[in-house]
Amino acid sequence: EYAKNVGVKNVYFVPHGIDFELYNPLRYDSNEIKEKIGLNKEKIILGFLASFTTGGVGDLDFIFNTVRDITENADVNFLVIGGGPLFDKYLNMSKTMNIKNIYFTGLIKQEEVPKYLSCVDIALIYMRDNIKNKMKTSLKVGEYLAMNKIVVGHLVGQTKDDFEKYCVCSDGTEQDFKEKILETIKKYKEKKIYLDIRKDLEKFYTWENVGTLINEVLKTL
Repeated sequence: EYAKNVGVKNVYFVPHGIDFELYNPLRYDSNEIKEKIGLNKEKIILGFLASFTTGGVGDLDFIFNTVRDITENADVNFLVIGGGPLFDKYLNMSKTMNIKNIYFTGLIKQEEVPKYLSCVDIALIYMRDNIKNKMKTSLKVGEYLAMNKIVVGHLVGQTKDDFEKYCVCSDGTEQDFKEKILETIKKYKEKKIYLDIRKDLEKFYTWENVGTLINEVLKTL
């Protein structure tokens, strides 16, 4: 809609594809990975996945500010999955902020991402309400959901349109984001929340479907 409003013609939307075979929670032993990186199997694991580039971690500072009080609780760990050119900046930021119980994987191969994601109980996403975030779809949210992760965060733009109904959504303020995380942790501990929406996602977000949509668009040109 933004592109059309500024005069761009012939605009088509094709969704991101998700590799559902790779992002299949049944393929992975989370306890094995937890042991490898030193995570306590009895603790709640909050997680965040990203490439450490300007587009990938531009809002990670907000997540750090929100979770640093939460991770002081001995029952909660925070796993940050990914690496890239801005990795050292955010690793040092976490140290300066004195965030407790935080673990970083660093740069890992793409095929290893779901192994580490399998360790996560509650996945986090935060998108500031700006044009950059509104004009993209956050692929990490689709990958979180494909792994049947409970997702808590703030979504905008196309990401909100696609995935809001599957997530625990904040109003965008730090206080509400924190409250949503704490409420979700409580429900998770009480086994009152579980997610299994892979079949729903597979109706639209497979690479096969994306390929079909691209072919349909090309036929109109």
